[in-house]
Amino acid sequence: IIFDAAGNPGNLDPQSYIERGWMKDGSAPSAERIEINGRPAATAAFDGKVGGRPATIRLVAVEWKPGVMYRFQMAYPPGSGGALVDALKRTTYSLRPLTAAEKQDIKPYRLRIVTAKAGDTVATLAGRMAYDD
Repeated sequence: IIFDAAGNPGNLDPQSYIERGWMKDGSAPSAERIEINGRPAATAAFDGKVGGRPATIRLVAVEWKPGVMYRFQMAYPPGSGGALVDALKRTTYSLRPLTAAEKQDIKPYRLRIVTAKAGDTVATLAGRMAYDD
């Protein structure tokens, strides 16, 4: 799954955005209009390849605000079972604005750049990390 945000300078609706904005070469099949938590959205699926292997590619565009689309790109083996497809749908449909409390609880990660020295190992460097994961 790739999730990102992209500009939509033409303010296309999500269906048109997938068909004419995102897939500029016109290779996407007709997109289907959907709604995700009250926001206009669209989805399209087509056959493709990832790493040289056949895959089903699913695109989802959600109009977050005028001029901004949130986008999901998903690739999975053709003929994948319903459990995988359902999990991807749940992921897509979980997109929603953060509550005020959730926004307040966000703590950004801070990076500290260190130079490995003679005798350092992956374990000694990892032991100095501020996070367990």
